[in-house]
Amino acid sequence: MNCAVCGREDPEKWNIKNRKYRYCPACGFIQLAPEHFPERQAEKTRYLQHTNTAADSRYVAYLQDFLTSSFYPYVPGSSTVLDFGCGPEPVLAGILQHEGFSVDCYDPFFAPGLSWKTKTYDAVTAVEVFEHLQNPAGELEAITAVVHDNGYILLRTMLHTEKKDAFSSWWYREDSTHVSFFSERTIRTLAVPFGLSIISIKNRCEIVLKKQPRS
Repeated sequence: MNCAVCGREDPEKWNIKNRKYRYCPACGFIQLAPEHFPERQAEKTRYLQHTNTAADSRYVAYLQDFLTSSFYPYVPGSSTVLDFGCGPEPVLAGILQHEGFSVDCYDPFFAPGLSWKTKTYDAVTAVEVFEHLQNPAGELEAITAVVHDNGYILLRTMLHTEKKDAFSSWWYREDSTHVSFFSERTIRTLAVPFGLSIISIKNRCEIVLKKQPRS
């Protein structure tokens, strides 16, 4: 199995607590072995167990912190936004719409319409999404295709340190729907083929990418 980010052949095999992972020393990407990927219905059931609703003040504050730190400084009001992986209740989209942004939502389970692929946006958000993606490079390619030149892709996913011992005991790894894990090196590697520049990486979890015009 080649690395799903950089294509390197034969990544290192890590066996951790009866689960197999592949670590790529070329780009730092770690992915759960495909035989451990969750079945689709089990994955949806897990998401429905989340309590990420507008009634949860802590969740709303968490989203507001992300927007204040890594969205509002770059994306002006009234911009068009795609909330990629919005979940069963699109709380982030609601916050942005209240602030005057025009927002579309996509989620393979809860908002599966594909009309977003026929549009273009000033920005795309993907908050706590990329760790769930089995093909992150393919999904990033699709997202980049609908972002205007000089537009932004804003991600939130926890980044690892590439140390096996730390990864083995990392709580983030233990969620059954988390299959892809990124380091800062991974993000830098992933950005290059899609003409993205890294504007900011904050708190080892907030990533701001900007789409450069193609010459």
